[in-house]
Amino acid sequence: MRWVWFAQYSFWLSIPAVGLSIPLVIIGFWWLCPIVFALIYAASYFYAIKAYARFGYAVADAGLWIRHGIIWQAIRFVPRARVQHTDVIHGPIDRKLQLAELIVNTAGMQLQHVSIPGLTEACAHALRDKLLLLSH
Repeated sequence: MRWVWFAQYSFWLSIPAVGLSIPLVIIGFWWLCPIVFALIYAASYFYAIKAYARFGYAVADAGLWIRHGIIWQAIRFVPRARVQHTDVIHGPIDRKLQLAELIVNTAGMQLQHVSIPGLTEACAHALRDKLLLLSH
């Protein structure tokens, strides 16, 4: 699943790479463009490895624990009584790879929703069913 995180980060980091490359081409330093792309993709790879390693979740009888963050690490707890509804979403690439993201919407909290990306479809639906069973 680590490569899914890499694909997401490399896509979003390619936008600033293009933004940096255009001025380089304009001022005549076009030969720096491959270096900029290589550095940004290397950074996105290592960032994805760290993000994947530091992300985790656990479902307990009391609710859902989620751990995430690279520089600012956070551990969040969503009590089962606060779970209002859940969504399982699939993007076009996720559908092709049979992956899904579970979004848990909460009631009356500072954190309105939390998401768990990169799950298999079966795992996302099983986790959703377990959270909804616990909350009712």
